[in-house]
Amino acid sequence: MRRRLFFVLSFIGICACAHSAPTAQVPVDLAIPPLGNADGGLQTAPEEGTCTVQLIAQRIEKSSPGCYLDTKISEGPGTLRFPCNGNGPASAEFSDQHYSGTVRGGEVTLEHDSELDWEDGCRWGTHASIKGAVVHRGEPLLRRLVWDYADRVVKGDACSGACTAHAAIEVTAPGSHRGTPEPAEPDDEDD
Repeated sequence: MRRRLFFVLSFIGICACAHSAPTAQVPVDLAIPPLGNADGGLQTAPEEGTCTVQLIAQRIEKSSPGCYLDTKISEGPGTLRFPCNGNGPASAEFSDQHYSGTVRGGEVTLEHDSELDWEDGCRWGTHASIKGAVVHRGEPLLRRLVWDYADRVVKGDACSGACTAHAAIEVTAPGSHRGTPEPAEPDDEDD
């Protein structure tokens, strides 16, 4: 009897191994870590489709060494936020200075305007812009943008000369220090 029971159990075991049920075919969700992982990559907010990068101003070239520039780009890294798909509203902050604009076809255009009274007795207006590619074929770019600055007299006579300036702005992943930026601008007594 034991021999017969052993034979039956062995036969069942062989049959169970020989015939396996087909595997169920079901959709599988693929989990891809966000670009803002621990490796210091680009930060994204997938639910909002927003990418965030760090901006580091390179050396500012002024039209005249004594020019005063009403800007914060040389005070430390800034932050740029834009739609990862390359179209929509965008913004950047350098300290408490806010730039706003749009990204269209992967090209960002941001602007900042201000007014101030200067020691020459005149009221000056300033206009600064940041432009360049931030997305190409759906992929965020980490490359340089262009910053341009110009001021103009809003009110007054016998005002000092107008200034213009420009600089490259390095785009990096937040918290990274890719490359060593040149000093943003020398300390002038007029600044």
